[in-house]
Amino acid sequence: MPWPCGGYRLASERGGARRDRDCRPIEIAGQLQPKQPRLFALGKPIEFLRHSLQLCIGVLLINPSSEDLKAFDITLQSGLRAIRKIALMDASKKEVGKANVGKAKLRRYVRSWTAAFKICTAIGARREFALKRIATVTLTSSPR
Repeated sequence: MPWPCGGYRLASERGGARRDRDCRPIEIAGQLQPKQPRLFALGKPIEFLRHSLQLCIGVLLINPSSEDLKAFDITLQSGLRAIRKIALMDASKKEVGKANVGKAKLRRYVRSWTAAFKICTAIGARREFALKRIATVTLTSSPR
């Protein structure tokens, strides 16, 4: 079985003595090819599988990648903006119903996104903050 790091398998790593069969490059599966190992600077976060890993005073901090955080914030802001836009209109029952559906979809998105990053540090606080912002959006327009 090839090593996932992209190196060679040695017989000494397996405890065997057959170097000719065990010392071979990783096979390529179709169009998938192993990537070259990446080097990371000391103290800087490591980006891996859409997560950012950083060791800080002996504690491993796991956070969503900066791109994922940015995409989450943009989606949340645009969803809140759409709900507010409906609330600012002369809200008929049909429009309030659309806004309620929009709020439900946005809540589902927040729960789904935070579940995908549940191992991250302080993701629960981010989830509660986003859900609280969704809940505070008013759906009734003020009387004119």
